Amino acid sequence: MILVHPMNNPSNQNPREIRARVVSNGRSADVFFRWRGAACVAPGDAVLLAALPLAMERAEGLRLDVPVSASLLEGLPAVQEALKALNPALSRVEVETTAPVMDAPPCGQDRPPTKPAETAALFDGGLESLFCLVRHLPEIKALIVVTDESAPSRQPSPHLRRGPAFARHTAAGLAKETVEVETNAGVLYRRRERPYGFEDGLVALAGGLALSGRFSRLYLPGGLFGLDQGPAGPGSGLKAGGLDLCADRDAAGNKEMAETILASPAVLDTLRVCWENPNRAFNCGRCPACTRRMPFARLLRSLGARTDDGPHGARDDQDF
Repeated sequence: MILVHPMNNPSNQNPREIRARVVSNGRSADVFFRWRGAACVAPGDAVLLAALPLAMERAEGLRLDVPVSASLLEGLPAVQEALKALNPALSRVEVETTAPVMDAPPCGQDRPPTKPAETAALFDGGLESLFCLVRHLPEIKALIVVTDESAPSRQPSPHLRRGPAFARHTAAGLAKETVEVETNAGVLYRRRERPYGFEDGLVALAGGLALSGRFSRLYLPGGLFGLDQGPAGPGSGLKAGGLDLCADRDAAGNKEMAETILASPAVLDTLRVCWENPNRAFNCGRCPACTRRMPFARLLRSLGARTDDGPHGARDDQDF
């Protein structure tokens, strides 16, 4: 049995930080999520999603002593089925909580009455998150960037290492807000030479759940849980603490996503394709990336996209 115990938070009365100790096989890891803004509706939701793949990998039950939302508990069977679709070696596990089961109060009680419910999107500056932003641009009010402090060396591409800066630049250019969530939950999956996997996606999604006190809808970009997540992914249709999770379902290849992004002048003006940064400019304006003379696949790689010769890939000899 994997146990999740609460730890003392600096602001227990109105928490903007979630701390918990995850204990398994006599070993423990202290996990946190912290942010600025409204308090979390059900603090245990974030820790539950972050620890669930670990429990399924070890075929051990999961018991939480932190409050979780009734809606997330109800949706866990579907989440586990989706995770098994990504990795058939995982096992379904029992999840129980000894803390109060919570959920969002009626509309208007868990958020200030003067602030309407808002929609946000998980954002890392990559191709899929930009595609999701373009498709839902009028509706999205804020970009959520989840930074895993436990694994800086595992970031697969420059845009993820500079995600917060990219998001702030994009959000400012589009009159959106950037909301940052810091966590170390990736410590639960620390392995040598481990590539980006769906566990990282669950950690990012868990960080999004920490903001359930403010947002009513959260868009999840394609590819969040890996290349083979399917059209929906583990978070699709899930409701947690009054937060509806909406996957960007429409499957699209790299070329289609890039063309969609480039067809949006507003987003295109905020796009970072160059890392020269002379005189603090976001793009240098002179290199092949900035002048759009670089091969298409190299541009996609600058946004963290897959570039192979398959049906959804792009060849290096394709001009942009």
